[in-house]
Order: sequence, then structure tokens, then C-alpha cells
Amino acid sequence: MDESLSVLPSEAVKDVSTSPDMTRNHSLKRMKARLFTNICAIFALVLSAASIARAQVFSTSIVSAEMAMAMQHGSSLIELDDGSLLVSWYGGSKEGARDSRILVRHSLAGGTSWEPTQIAVNPRECAAESWFSNKTLGNTVLFQDKENIVWLFYAAVEFGGWSGAHVDYKISRDRGRTWSESHRLTKGLGDIPRTKPVELGPHELFLPLSHSALWKYPSGARLEIANGKIMRKMSFPIASSKCSHPAFVAFDPDRVLAFLRVRGGGKLQGTFFDRTPIRRSMRFRSMMAGFCLPITMMARFVIP
Repeated sequence: MDESLSVLPSEAVKDVSTSPDMTRNHSLKRMKARLFTNICAIFALVLSAASIARAQVFSTSIVSAEMAMAMQHGSSLIELDDGSLLVSWYGGSKEGARDSRILVRHSLAGGTSWEPTQIAVNPRECAAESWFSNKTLGNTVLFQDKENIVWLFYAAVEFGGWSGAHVDYKISRDRGRTWSESHRLTKGLGDIPRTKPVELGPHELFLPLSHSALWKYPSGARLEIANGKIMRKMSFPIASSKCSHPAFVAFDPDRVLAFLRVRGGGKLQGTFFDRTPIRRSMRFRSMMAGFCLPITMMARFVIP
């Protein structure tokens, strides 16, 4: 230490620790330090979140091991009440082939591994309500209801191509391990399922369909179910022939939003329905006498 400083009188030593310039500079340095620390902390959190996202958001696994079938298509996947996964699809030597069948597989490991493939619907199977066996099979749709009954809806063709398709269905009371006999859902020609139904109540489903016979249009089937049986049903179009492949979102038992593919335009169209008759309602054809609900189109928009 410099001895000259030790002999200076106390009043000669100027205390600058509280001077305006020093205080301002010190505060500025502290603010910069805090800002730098906060930026580093935020950057670290972003990197950590990105790392977690990369690790958790996306993974793939091969579900079908049926390499002998050239055509495998029309799949549906659901998570069951016990946390396991169930997937369905149809496979055959080609699309529309007579050897087409509907297959299912289970996964108890979150999709990282799968149990052996099972046949849920055999080629040439016949619905209980029909005199004729199926020529070919198509799209599948899985759904588990509030009673934990699994429904398998699928396209079934007796004559011709997809314009001659019906919608058949089976149920399973043991999470897809065994299946009931086939039943006919739609009696008209040209109805094909594609996406999952939505629940409008504890015992009511709304199943999206595409109609492809003569006039092509998207439609929906309202189903009242109880203990694995369809008590009442009705079907009606929901948009013009310019649209197809509907998918539904239910806001409540009376309001449903339908997203549809627009033919040729490469756009997605949405149509909003409200069952309450606050505007002029439209009554559509019923699949069973005495069961017809008014459905009102509320709005339509196009998402580019």
C-alpha cells in the first residue's frame, strides 16, 4: 500500500461511492448483468424445452407386418380405456380385391411394440341383415363408447365398386380381442366411413360419411346406441357435392363443426350446424321412420 495515502487527512480522501456518476454507472452495470443473466436463463429454458420436444413429440413404429398384402389402407387408431392402443385397417392383394380383409392389432407398450395381427372381418363375410356376402372391404373406423364397447365401422361392397358400398359394423366387449357378427348400418349404396364419430351425448354418436353413388356429397349418420345395439339411426347430407371426407368436432349435443375437403380447389371448408331451430331448419331423410331431428346450417367458411 502506498504510504502517502496513509498520512492523508481523512477529509482529503474523497468518498465517491455515492456520487451521482458512480451510482448511475453502478446501477447500469447491475441492470446489464441482470439482463444478461435473464437472457441466458431464458435461452437455457428454450434449449431444454426444444430438447424435450424433440425427445417426446414424435416417434414412429411399423404396425403392419403383413408384407404379403400389397394394399394396406384405411387405418384407424384409438386409445382404449385401459391405456392400450388398438389399430385397424384393411389389406388385400390390391384395392377392391376379393381377398381383402380387415385386420386389427393391439399395443400394450404405447405403440413401440405390437401383438400379433388378428382378422376382425374375413373375406366374403356376410352381414346378418343381408343375403349376399361381401365382394370386398374398405375403410375402417374404430370407436369406444361410454360403456367401453368398441365399435368397428367399415366399408363393405357386395356389387360393383365403391359406389356400391354399404357401411357395416361389428362390436367388441373385450377391447377388440373378439368380435360380434357383422351388421348392416346403411342400406343405401355408396356410403363410406373415413373418420371417427363424435359423441353428442352418453348414448348418441354422429358418424361422418362420404356418399359416392350417383351424387357425391358428405353426410353424417346420427346413431342412438345402448348396450352395443343401434336403437335408432338417421342419415343426411351436410354440404354440396363440391365437398367430401368430413370430419366432425362436437361443441355440445346441439352444435357440430364439420371440416370437409373441397374437390379440385385444394382447400378445407368448414360448416357449422346447430340443432336448435332458431333459424329455418331442414329435415333430412330418416333411416328409420319416426326419428328425424331438425338440423340448421348456421355458417360456412373457407380456410385458404
